[in-house]
Amino acid sequence: MRAFDPDHIILTLRSTNGLWLENVAHENIILELQESVLQQWPRGHNSADSRRGKWKIEFAGSPWAAVGQDALWAGKMILALYHCLALNGFTYLATVNVGNLWKPPQLIFVECPSDPAPEFFLMMLSKAGDRLTLMDASYELSEMLGMELRATFPKKITADRATEDGRHVFEIKRSSYGVEVDRSLLIAFVLRFFKSAGFKLAGSVPMGTRSLFSLRERKEIWVFQNAWSRAKELGTRRPSSRQSRNSANGP
Repeated sequence: MRAFDPDHIILTLRSTNGLWLENVAHENIILELQESVLQQWPRGHNSADSRRGKWKIEFAGSPWAAVGQDALWAGKMILALYHCLALNGFTYLATVNVGNLWKPPQLIFVECPSDPAPEFFLMMLSKAGDRLTLMDASYELSEMLGMELRATFPKKITADRATEDGRHVFEIKRSSYGVEVDRSLLIAFVLRFFKSAGFKLAGSVPMGTRSLFSLRERKEIWVFQNAWSRAKELGTRRPSSRQSRNSANGP
């Protein structure tokens, strides 16, 4: 085969504790990932192998089960991985292989101009739609989201609290009929809010494992990335809301 440098990196979270990166053309990316990602998982790892553009690691414990404190550390690893790839000129493109029970989904990252100042945070939404959690979002962004949620869904937000580990939790009112805000409507509102604040959805990461013998759905975390870093680099001020953009444009 004719030699070439791949411009797509494939990420796979295998079972509950494996991480594979394939098609990594430059060794320095793997070295940076080892430094930034591994320090986020205090339980360490059982094995690690790096050769021929592949980085395969098996963590001690089960980070991708996303249970309890492990869910926080697993989220930190995903954030570190996205951040490192963005600095090295790779951005999320798509998730493939999602319908195969025997093989885990794969995240595809494509080469692009590197982002000198990437910003990321995570969002988790419970299956029922009654709990929305942000991880590593700024205090100002979380506070503004809480204000907008209460204004849009009056008396439907029963909890709005920050935790010391960098998470912010919103809980939606439940009644005997179920959650009082439709899940799809809540998702649409949150996506619009983050878009107006200058963030884009940069992929969903399926956690854990699924097979014919495991009927539970995969847990999923959503990754958001700043969409205005290029504008900031050029000295353009990022609008803080849709209203500020409209007022700046004038009648």
